[in-house]
Amino acid sequence: MANKLITLSVTVIAILYMLICRTSVLFDQRDILCDIIDDEYDYVVVGGGTAGSVVAARLAEDRENRVLLLEAGGFYDESWMFSILALWPMLQKGQHDWAYYTEPQRYSHFGFKDNLSYWPRGRVLGGSGMINGAQYTRGSRYDFDEWAANGCEGWGYKDVLPYFLKAEDIQIDNLKTSKYHKEGGPMAVSESVATSLANLYMKAGQELGYNITDYNGGEHIGFNKIQINSRGGTRESSAVAYLGRPRKKENLDISINSFVTKLAITDKTATGVYYVRNNRKYFVRAKKEIIISAGSVNSPQLLMLSGIGPKEHLEEMGIPSVADLPVGLNLQDHQVFLLHSRINRSINLSPSSFTSPWALMQYYAFGSGPLACNGGEGSAFVNIDNKVQEMSYPDLQMVIYSYIIPFTKLDVKDNVRKDFEAMDENVNGFTFGVINTHPKSRGILKLRSNDPFDYPILDPQYLQEQTDIDDFIAGIRIWEKNRSVRNTSFALMLTGNV
Repeated sequence: MANKLITLSVTVIAILYMLICRTSVLFDQRDILCDIIDDEYDYVVVGGGTAGSVVAARLAEDRENRVLLLEAGGFYDESWMFSILALWPMLQKGQHDWAYYTEPQRYSHFGFKDNLSYWPRGRVLGGSGMINGAQYTRGSRYDFDEWAANGCEGWGYKDVLPYFLKAEDIQIDNLKTSKYHKEGGPMAVSESVATSLANLYMKAGQELGYNITDYNGGEHIGFNKIQINSRGGTRESSAVAYLGRPRKKENLDISINSFVTKLAITDKTATGVYYVRNNRKYFVRAKKEIIISAGSVNSPQLLMLSGIGPKEHLEEMGIPSVADLPVGLNLQDHQVFLLHSRINRSINLSPSSFTSPWALMQYYAFGSGPLACNGGEGSAFVNIDNKVQEMSYPDLQMVIYSYIIPFTKLDVKDNVRKDFEAMDENVNGFTFGVINTHPKSRGILKLRSNDPFDYPILDPQYLQEQTDIDDFIAGIRIWEKNRSVRNTSFALMLTGNV
């Protein structure tokens, strides 16, 4: 008994020691922040999210430039959960999430309260890259080439690939020799695998006639294992990689909890920004440029508050029009349709998978195990028409989450919650997500008022177009085929679905 207590005590002390050391190494970076903001800079970057962090860091590489980065949220050391990928769902709807909701939807979300869709967006240095599942997906080469064909010179796949390679530090051994990956960049890319379900999923995909691919490599279409931005089992955000790890740059000032409310525009030229910090209003001038990188919601909101947007709408809000442009009129968002499958083996992830002493030891000692995984292990990109599998961008993405995503924790109506009570996170099974990559439905983003602190109106008009519904049905059919393959142990595990 005494020996067991000694062993337990040593284990607890070791875990606490590793937790303290790991946390201090990751988050002892507040020296990059600035308390005193000057009145003028060469460049002002609005928003320190996934893109804004990179833009600010790259501009500051020229020591002749003085750069200011303004972030509305806090610092990424304010929650220990930021570093643990498995806990990303717990970060949503918290203090570091803008927690937007759409308007009631007419064609979808009938099972959700008030027909609302919830939009998580990161409100912290690092942006949504600090609260999401951190899946690393570059996109299809056909999307980039289409942009170039439509006039976006320099945005073809061959043009952007060198920059993806420059940013990447590949941690996956079998991809280190690929010409589509590279070691040594700021952003680590690892594999998200914690169970044997991923390999079984790959085998099922092969039996359906798909190739096993690297979706960030030469062949996008096929089944694959998920790649994540993670280094040593810890979330890798662009804020940490480009701002925190390199430490303080003397010509880059970073101000958190600084909410930009309006652009100053003179003769149709943006000259500075107004922002609120510590409940006080400030103004800062930009000698060269202002980069608005405040995300897909805050960026158009800021433009319209500054007089850039549809003239009629701005006049309704009492905002003088500076430039009559269709800001917010082409709102696009893809959805995910979740399908559950029970299995007859306990090889999936469950709540106990993340809290066991072994899981804690795996993570804090080796940076591996369930806590280092985002929950999604397998993926696939497919076209609905088999004849164009390798000739265009994919219509659908499939993601296999190695646990049951409980509907009971979503904002669903009471009758829906009751129907799904039996399928909670303790059930042996997995969740299959069907995602439409190129929805045809178009929505709108408008100002609710001319008050910058009022959340804007978000109406994506999901499933307004029949094509989007047809795509989801096609994805469900692929899931059914995936479940019915006969020659793999994957199929033998399946016992039912919801």
